[in-house]
Amino acid sequence: MIFEARFRELAGVRLYWSNAFAVTGLPTHADGETVDRHREDAEAKLRRGHGCWAAPRPSGSTTVPNDAEQVRAAFAELADPKRRLMDEALWYWGTDNLDCGCPEDLHREHDAAVRRHLWALESAQGGDPFPGANREVMWLGAARGWHAVLENDHFAAHLRHRIRTLDTPELGEEAAEDLLAGLPPLLVTPFSELAHGDAFLARMAAEWGRCASFEGSVHKLGEVLFAPSADRIGDALRIAKEHREAGRYEESAAALWQQVLPELELLDPVRPLVPAERYDEVALMVAVGLNNLAVDLRESYVHRAPDAGERWEMVELARKAHDVAPQRDEQQFLDNWDRLVRQFGHGRRARAYANPRGLSAQTLGKDPRREQWRRAAARIRSAIRFLRTPLGTRISLSVVAVALVITLAATLGGAYPAVSLGLVLSVILAALLTERRDGAGQEAGRAGRTGHAGQAGRTGS
Repeated sequence: MIFEARFRELAGVRLYWSNAFAVTGLPTHADGETVDRHREDAEAKLRRGHGCWAAPRPSGSTTVPNDAEQVRAAFAELADPKRRLMDEALWYWGTDNLDCGCPEDLHREHDAAVRRHLWALESAQGGDPFPGANREVMWLGAARGWHAVLENDHFAAHLRHRIRTLDTPELGEEAAEDLLAGLPPLLVTPFSELAHGDAFLARMAAEWGRCASFEGSVHKLGEVLFAPSADRIGDALRIAKEHREAGRYEESAAALWQQVLPELELLDPVRPLVPAERYDEVALMVAVGLNNLAVDLRESYVHRAPDAGERWEMVELARKAHDVAPQRDEQQFLDNWDRLVRQFGHGRRARAYANPRGLSAQTLGKDPRREQWRRAAARIRSAIRFLRTPLGTRISLSVVAVALVITLAATLGGAYPAVSLGLVLSVILAALLTERRDGAGQEAGRAGRTGHAGQAGRTGS
């Protein structure tokens, strides 16, 4: 590609600031004579002791001073037809010169796309071109604006006109097609510096990928951002597996908690930039590693019972395996987690831990209000079970006797509300005692059918 060198120089967040027209302040349609005259003026100012040159910018854009070396380099870029054409495509065209034959609307749309993208990049780097402006609107406006320009046949016609105007053997008609092919990946290169670790900008990059012009470029960018962390996760999982298989469980756990999981969290912002199955593949590997360590820890406690900390770690490993697992695989990890909870306890504590994907409230159906009702119902059931014990029966009979005495006394005294309360209490306790006798046989039957919870299963290798 004839523009490859200039592509590399402009790529990144300085896409517009490094533009030769941005540095010199010249219009993109300036002819050779105008460029020479402007260069002489700039050199004269620099010789008079001005250490830098700040070209005027369109309204709303930050004026960036450039030193003498940058200014001279920019004028040198304009002397190279290939570099000049590239910079023309990425700066303001204006509507005061329409010799190209383009519709005026194309120039307006092109300049609006440049302006929005420039503002968005300024805001992403701490600038505030328009206080209170919506950043998302800037980014989406830039994406849709550039997509509309790139898809407009008049844009290619404009580039071909500029090639003819520059009239140099270095640029043939095919140069327009090369430039059109190279612009989409160039326009998304700022995300390679901005999107890693920034969930908002990663989401904006994904939104750019929804435009057909940028879809392929964004997918490639996503893999570039995703692959290094995915590779580090794979390496750390292999180390954790080696430790686990050698019985070095503490070292295995350290690799998972200190290397694998933090690296997986770093991938979360760039998830929108890669296919879902790409992320799920890595997440499943992590879930399997966590789950298998939990199972091996359980099986290692043959000659002694684990202490509270060891029980907690097993349950936490299983819980975390469930949390990071892809949705399609959640159930098997949930089953293993529940088996460990039933065997070692810590169920309430384990489920109370927050998890990064909110599964305790959504996937597991743990709505807070439903949880409150569930706990209340559990307390009532515990009270009923107590009333069915011999001690509970004696206490219940005593309460019934007291209630009957209160009822009789209240009846003789004319206290009708108290009579009603006493009668109701007596009926309830009598019903509970009756249920105790009826339920004794059922409890015995259930005890005969209930086996061990079973051991948690190992998943994968």
